[in-house]
Amino acid sequence: MNTAQKVGIFLLVIASVGVIIQESIHFYRHRHFVPLALHADAIVQRGDIGIEGISKLYEARLTNYAHSP
Repeated sequence: MNTAQKVGIFLLVIASVGVIIQESIHFYRHRHFVPLALHADAIVQRGDIGIEGISKLYEARLTNYAHSP
């Protein structure tokens, strides 16, 4: 195995580990896996802002996991 093949394998392993870490963090936070594309998550939080009947606050987070130029 020459040096170019070793470097190629090393870069492939590093990229794979990065994707695994990203998927693990997202699964831990949101309990689902994320596609490597445009992705939206709805965040629901308890809210007590002084208005009767309002007990939840909603937030949308939009993330683009596809790093296209």
